Amino acid sequence: MSLKATRNILCFFLSFIIVLGGICFVGALTVNCTLVSQSYMKSILASDKILAECNDNFQKQLEALADESNIPSRVFEAVETVDDTTDLAVDRLFEGNDTTLFMESKVELFESLCKEYLDGNEIAYDEEDIHNTAVRAAEIYADSFGLKNTDEARNFIVTVQENATGIASTGLLALVLGVGMLLIMFKSKTDSAERIFSAFTAMGVTLFLAGLVSLISGFGQGAHIYPEIYSQAIDTAVIGVWIIITACGAIITGASVFASVQIYKKRVGKN
Repeated sequence: MSLKATRNILCFFLSFIIVLGGICFVGALTVNCTLVSQSYMKSILASDKILAECNDNFQKQLEALADESNIPSRVFEAVETVDDTTDLAVDRLFEGNDTTLFMESKVELFESLCKEYLDGNEIAYDEEDIHNTAVRAAEIYADSFGLKNTDEARNFIVTVQENATGIASTGLLALVLGVGMLLIMFKSKTDSAERIFSAFTAMGVTLFLAGLVSLISGFGQGAHIYPEIYSQAIDTAVIGVWIIITACGAIITGASVFASVQIYKKRVGKN
């Protein structure tokens, strides 16, 4: 095999390393900074819009409970002032704790609020009835603000958090190694740059197409988390990831193609 053929094969291999390394780096970094970022996902899952819908659902169900128990709904709604934990479910998801938000402490709080109202208005009541009402109120709270069926999401978070940094670091190392080897292989910096930017073009196109196809196909969407509003919010976050990857691909492709054109013009100018 001739030296030229060997060099071409080695260039192809190094270009493949650059493409693969770049994809791993961009993909792992993007997911790590979005879907498994507690602060980012809290901004999605505990946004003003979602909290407003949760509150609306909470109040509607409390109105029905108020009719059944003869205790005004405002008494139950006071729990949000006394114990503001509307974004607790997201924190618990990332901490690996129960995300349903149905807790004995919440039952006790509702029970205390009910008794405070009844005692203040000198209304007689049955202890068991008030306890059952408090349990129902706590269930309504959990149904309105809690997250259910989160095992799959939690496993995804743990898996990515354990591996994303390593994948991103390995990808960056492979990319740098590939670029460095191509720089060493050629005496002419123009020849090296031509192949490096060609590899970056392939990387950018791959990222762009992967993001675009994922957006169109809905890949990664349809999380089976309840209530439905949370599932829709997670789908929005997933769409954001694909948009970021598509945009990164477009930027890398555009920049590398521009650089390749400049190198081509330089070659033509010399000739």
